[in-house]
Amino acid sequence: MAYTKDDPRAALAAPKGGATADGAIAAPEFLDFSVLPPDVASAAGSNQWIVRGQNFVLVYTEPVAGDLIWKSALRTEQVLLLIDGSSAISGTTGAGETHEVTGPALVVVPPGESAITSTGTGPVVSLVQSDEAEWAAKASNAAAYATPHPHVAPLEPWPEPVDGYRWRTYLMADVPEDPKRFGRIFRTRASW
Repeated sequence: MAYTKDDPRAALAAPKGGATADGAIAAPEFLDFSVLPPDVASAAGSNQWIVRGQNFVLVYTEPVAGDLIWKSALRTEQVLLLIDGSSAISGTTGAGETHEVTGPALVVVPPGESAITSTGTGPVVSLVQSDEAEWAAKASNAAAYATPHPHVAPLEPWPEPVDGYRWRTYLMADVPEDPKRFGRIFRTRASW
């Protein structure tokens, strides 16, 4: 694919393409949430689709305001993406702290217990590591990862946050777009 000269991807090396000598490249997967039925439909009307890749599980939620859309205890951090201005949540941690966020935003939820209630109607995306076995098993495409794909690098966690685990909110309005940078880049302990 050709990119314009002002697109940061134009500076990347050209892909070498093709399968490896053993032909072990996994087939691509395309899951269209606008066509697939939801994996979970709450009594209040929120819909969730749960899919995974080698190192992550993605939960895409089209919520109803006031609905509990997440409740779990994780060993690792969770990332929430509040897609637009109608995406809003109220989150609580096991320590009883409450956090209110309206998107567009990226939220890092610390390990442990958490509950997320949608206070808006815009989409919410949650990312968790695939070694959270309960969530990996819920993915509609879990069978595609019954055997790990050999050409996907394993997740190598970064060091713990210097100031410890805590709820972190990054509003997109606070990170202006820069034409010299390909999007906005955030980093957690996970490599996604």
